[in-house]
Amino acid sequence: MPDPLIESRAMVGEWDGEGRGWTARDWVPGPAGTVGLTLPGGVELDVDVASPGTFVGLWVDAERARQPGLAAIATVTALVGEERATALFALDRSGVRQLPGPADRDPDADRFRRFGRGTDPTEPGVAPELARHVLALADATGRDGSGLVAGLSLLDAAAAARWIDAPGIDGLGIAGLGLEGRMADMVDRAAELVIDNWSADLPIDRPVLTDVIDTVDPWLTQAQRTALRELNGEVDVDEVIAMPSSARLSSAVSERAASAPVSRLRPVDVSALPESFSVVEAAARDTRDAEAEVRIPGRADLAERLWARSFDADGTILAAAPLLAGEHDDERNGGRGDIVARLLIPPASLRGATFDITDRPAEPRVSPRARATVEAIAHGRNAARAERLGDRKETYSRWGRSADAWSRAGDDDRALTARRYAEDPGQGGRVPPALLADPLIESGA
Repeated sequence: MPDPLIESRAMVGEWDGEGRGWTARDWVPGPAGTVGLTLPGGVELDVDVASPGTFVGLWVDAERARQPGLAAIATVTALVGEERATALFALDRSGVRQLPGPADRDPDADRFRRFGRGTDPTEPGVAPELARHVLALADATGRDGSGLVAGLSLLDAAAAARWIDAPGIDGLGIAGLGLEGRMADMVDRAAELVIDNWSADLPIDRPVLTDVIDTVDPWLTQAQRTALRELNGEVDVDEVIAMPSSARLSSAVSERAASAPVSRLRPVDVSALPESFSVVEAAARDTRDAEAEVRIPGRADLAERLWARSFDADGTILAAAPLLAGEHDDERNGGRGDIVARLLIPPASLRGATFDITDRPAEPRVSPRARATVEAIAHGRNAARAERLGDRKETYSRWGRSADAWSRAGDDDRALTARRYAEDPGQGGRVPPALLADPLIESGA
């Protein structure tokens, strides 16, 4: 049996009687928050954005009574190993218990327990391929960015998933689909997005893209394979000319990608929404001198039920509008479609405007602490991306802003962590290599 994908030195488990499921956790989420992935069997995995090698936690739904389903058992076993999976599912009453693992057999175990509920964040726990898959998939499905960002992120996620040696996870990323089927779906959609939205003048790490294309090659059609390699400058000109016209890209396709550059995305506060709406991703961007667009991807089911609002620096409301279904389904989100609100904002106030989403537009804005938390996580995620790209100046500045926001939110621990990241970026191998779409997102595409 392959090694577990998560090998944290210490891990605690718990049966949640109210939530009807099991939790296993290690490290408290850091100042950039987490991104999640739903796996077969109702298993939800959280990965820390700033320290993706550090295991944060997982949640397993109980299918009936207190019995896990076979898919959940297989998934958790692949993630944490048979010994820990058995111990987790044996929990039958409230209380936190240490799950057996490396820390119990290590003579220096106290060093890993001194952090209480977590371990040293510099100690790797999550397999790099799994962490990269989760981070890239979050960029592919959770942003209102360009199609090229989504496509490159999907390619990156698929390439990382191919190297995950865990037969127990059958359907990584989408419950109910086999790994082979999921890979083919991801790669096909990714290739379509990249080909249709390519622009040669955007910052893309060509050697990394070459490696990614090589990794997903078995799932590419001949036309996709040739087109991607042509775009990336890998195909000989004579070979391209000899190709059937149906497999060539016209220059018009290549040139139209960046004809209307997307402005840099801005965070949107969703903390005031009830959990029943399950809205975790939203973004705003300026579309004209006096207009901003707020979008929630893939949630057409919430059309006309939510409102987007804009505020100036002192909290005065500038504009409000309902979130309505878009004109066309968004295929990136399974055909479910986005919901969009367009707000008319005085040009002088647009740059400093902030945004939120609410189901009660007549009520006052959420508390300053909640706003500070949203701001702190947004700065943290931007800082994590700057770290991956090796931009020392931006890393220091963004972690500093995240720390200041965490202080305003009253969370001194995360503020201290953010300042430590600012002073010593990349400590202990915490920061992974840049994602394929990172330079593109950084450029505002």
